[in-house]
Amino acid sequence: MRASLTAALIMLFMLTIEASAQGAHRVELDRDLLSPGDPLIARVFGACNVTLLGPNIKRVLFSGYRDYLELEIDTSGLPLGIYDLVNSCGDDITKASFTLDELSIDVRSPSPNLVEVVVRSRLLNSPVGASIRVDGLAYDGPFSPSPGSHIVEANYSGLTASIEFEVPEILVGEYYTPSDEVSIMIRSEGRPELRVISPLNVSERLEALRLNSTHWRASLELRHAVALGRYDVLVSLGNLTFSRSFKVTYFILNHSMRDGLLNLSVRDALTGEPVRGTLELDSCFWNGSFQINGSLLAGVSGPARLILRDERGLRFEATIPGASTDEGLYFPGENVSICASGWFRLRSPSGRVLLEGSVSGVGTLSYPLAREVELGTYSIESDGPPWRFSVDSYSIEASIEGSILKGRVSYFFVEPKSVSYRFLPSNLTGEAEVRNGSFSLEVPPDQEAVMLECGNSAVELNVCAPSLEVAGVRLEANGTCLTAEESDEGIILTMRSQEGFLTILRAEIPEDKEISVSPRAGGTGPRMRTMGRIQEIFLRDGSPSDPDGEANGLIRLVLSIREREKVREGAQGMNLSAEFRGKGGKEAKLRFIREIVADGPEGRWRA
Repeated sequence: MRASLTAALIMLFMLTIEASAQGAHRVELDRDLLSPGDPLIARVFGACNVTLLGPNIKRVLFSGYRDYLELEIDTSGLPLGIYDLVNSCGDDITKASFTLDELSIDVRSPSPNLVEVVVRSRLLNSPVGASIRVDGLAYDGPFSPSPGSHIVEANYSGLTASIEFEVPEILVGEYYTPSDEVSIMIRSEGRPELRVISPLNVSERLEALRLNSTHWRASLELRHAVALGRYDVLVSLGNLTFSRSFKVTYFILNHSMRDGLLNLSVRDALTGEPVRGTLELDSCFWNGSFQINGSLLAGVSGPARLILRDERGLRFEATIPGASTDEGLYFPGENVSICASGWFRLRSPSGRVLLEGSVSGVGTLSYPLAREVELGTYSIESDGPPWRFSVDSYSIEASIEGSILKGRVSYFFVEPKSVSYRFLPSNLTGEAEVRNGSFSLEVPPDQEAVMLECGNSAVELNVCAPSLEVAGVRLEANGTCLTAEESDEGIILTMRSQEGFLTILRAEIPEDKEISVSPRAGGTGPRMRTMGRIQEIFLRDGSPSDPDGEANGLIRLVLSIREREKVREGAQGMNLSAEFRGKGGKEAKLRFIREIVADGPEGRWRA
């Protein structure tokens, strides 16, 4: 039994020695997973021969003996892989293992406008469950980033990695029409790749042209016969793809014109919905802007260029065909201005073709009318509604009676609506209405002439004439301007004169008329002379006999014209005698007796 105990103690001693030997020779590493270039601290207890073993690498780091050795291993330039740090002391070999690996971050688009982040081990080339943050926020799956730069950070068991990726800003219109140019603007530092996918799933590559360091431009010319619908613009930067879309549509326009009214309706060819927006109509002789809500009823005439801008920013142009003229009435010698779009033909009243042609877009033509042109109604045939205009000739006849101008306008087909006038020297203008061919207007005071115009007729009347006739009495002044105006007081005569100039007003009085002049208050009546049926009134501007009493170059007087009292039957052949005496009862010698009035039992007698 003693021998057995001794053997057991010997065995225990040997195990203790072996355990002590193993504890004395060991290798410790501060980390077992790191990236190339990361520092690695190794602690070797009982170091003898320390060697780094790895993929095709054997590097002796220490040879000799130390109870304790601390090494800083430079991992720069080492390939990825699993490494052993071996300490060999004779047959006693200890080691520690570490792995050199790197993380790779893949940023890709599983579908346009989505970003997915995948972290992989470069050594294993497989995904690892790393902790991921995007712009400082935890990543939990694919997301839609905003345009600009973004930072992705990953951490897996001490391995770290980060990358920066860019999301381009894509600018493209929302709607286009056939024949438009689609302009695509992209903001990114890297060169983008572009594709456009049509509604028919046809892909077309576009070239991006650099505008500056951060902006690119691409364009797409839409053909006239282009597919309607949605187009997708795909912009790729590396593994990232982003998209924008636009739609191509056009307007379906229906219109009719009748009696000067345009009836127009517009709808979207893609959706069939009514189009809302602003409609501009531009013709040769007029233009207008209207708000349209799918339809429009407007009073317009003739062809026009139509420009429609809807609420979505779409611009649509069309032409309303037809022909019209700038006027509805012309006169011989004038030019007819024709506005036309498309085919047209001009015919005379007798049906003769005068002009025929075609106009692209909307344009004007001129057709001259000869002096001896055919009068009547002319017609224009076109792709639009028919158009008619008249050619007429007017003639004005007018005269002035007192302060009223009266006249007539002769015409063949179209009665004029008014006659324009202009008085001189005041330049007073206006329009006198024509009714049944006649017109009249009041002549303002102190005017010398009036110009009358109507169509192709123009006349000039001298308002300031030296003679005129009022109430059957012919009045004439010696070379001065004479005008007359009726008033409650009588006939107000106005004559132009000069200070010191003797104005003689001569009145030719019918047998059944007689006249008198009203003197001004405080003044003396003018000197008058009668010779048979002629009565002369002598006036001097500014003199006591001047009815208005002012030296103002004008003489105004109130003239009364009345019926002469008839001589009663039975008074004819009566012998009258009278005795005339002057002052002191002396006989007075009379040179002229104007009239004799006698009162008798049967009434008053006048001779």
